[in-house]
Amino acid sequence: MIIKRRRTLLAVCSIWLTCIIIYLTKTSSDEWLGIPMPSRLKFSSLRTSLSGISSRMASTLHLTKEDLCVPTKNIVYVKTHKTGSTTLATIFYRYGHDRNLSFLFTFRQPHGHFRQEPLTPYSQPQVYPPVGVPYGEYERYKFNISAGHLIYHNKTVFDYLIAGRPKYITILREPVQQFVSFFSYFHFPERYMKIKADSPEERLEYLEEFLRQPSNYSIHARLGNRSIYIPNRNPQFFDLGLPLQQMDAPSDVTRALSRIEADFDLVLITEYLDESLLLLKKKFCWDMNDILYFKTNVLHANGTKLPENLVQKTKQWNSADVILYEHFNRTLWREIGKYGPTFERDLLDLRKRLEDLNNECIQGQVKNARTLKYVNVLKRNASVLCQDLNRNTHSYFVKITRKQKIPPDANEKLKKGLVPQFCHKNGTTGERL
Repeated sequence: MIIKRRRTLLAVCSIWLTCIIIYLTKTSSDEWLGIPMPSRLKFSSLRTSLSGISSRMASTLHLTKEDLCVPTKNIVYVKTHKTGSTTLATIFYRYGHDRNLSFLFTFRQPHGHFRQEPLTPYSQPQVYPPVGVPYGEYERYKFNISAGHLIYHNKTVFDYLIAGRPKYITILREPVQQFVSFFSYFHFPERYMKIKADSPEERLEYLEEFLRQPSNYSIHARLGNRSIYIPNRNPQFFDLGLPLQQMDAPSDVTRALSRIEADFDLVLITEYLDESLLLLKKKFCWDMNDILYFKTNVLHANGTKLPENLVQKTKQWNSADVILYEHFNRTLWREIGKYGPTFERDLLDLRKRLEDLNNECIQGQVKNARTLKYVNVLKRNASVLCQDLNRNTHSYFVKITRKQKIPPDANEKLKKGLVPQFCHKNGTTGERL
């Protein structure tokens, strides 16, 4: 792989060097002959020459578009709740960690998520600095990857904090199954209905009662003793920035849907994760090895089946999420239609690799007594690749933040207001976090 990339890099450099020499020679000859050469004509000539020469040389060197494209390393991944998003996050954590990339994490919350405090252009004092940048040198704070939980509002803050021109992606899950998992995971009976339930199975027994008159309950509940609120409906659209107060207004839902479509380069679908990852691989110019994964953070091994009346009530209560999911499910399959003739072959290749890795690495699954989630048990003497694929996001978070260092007392000083605020170049200061 390294040899192939070096060959590709040398070929691309040769193409551009040849183009520049040819263009300069041509321009000089024309000027010596006294032929006027407007700047617009020069640029047009250069563009045409580059395109033609690059195509011919690439053909001669047997290079494809995939050989010439540059792998994406600047990514904004909006991590939605209970959608298989943790499995996808481990792909980005592994990719970024192996390449020494910088992640946008806050040290004020567990696992680096932005939940309690919104992410703003003035958030630098509460985040781990990029790799190799001292804490406090805010003007140098440019990150490669954002992959934690947050509420997405628009691209402005990410375009400011993420290096280059990042690609934006997220993932959605079929709304009924997503809401069932969301209802159980966030303890809806306890938080919304004030009913004690001791297990996920027992909590689901109250789903029908909740959906009988869901509007009787508060629109959101506090998560623990922190000022973090969870919505009681349309949680996927909520994560993507649709306020609870706008979820019943068709015009607001349509406007938010259009904004997401304009902002995001790819929306993955949980039920078609392998197909989605192939699109990601192609859009990002990644290798097949970059999108390998093991499923993580699974609460119910085989999903949950509901009677049809509850399915319909769940869809009705989460109607905005249904619109969101159906729209981007159609979009996914349109994108698959543009993939090219190798799609089925590539899909079989990916699934074969995943099957082989599961057989090679995983001995079985056990249910974690504390989290009640299913986790993989690796075989004895599992390879480094097996260990990396099975590593959870917390483990990666620890490894990554060891490279993005903060002073030991940074969090305490921030709480006491002893950390300097971030200032724009024009001298304006943001609100204290």
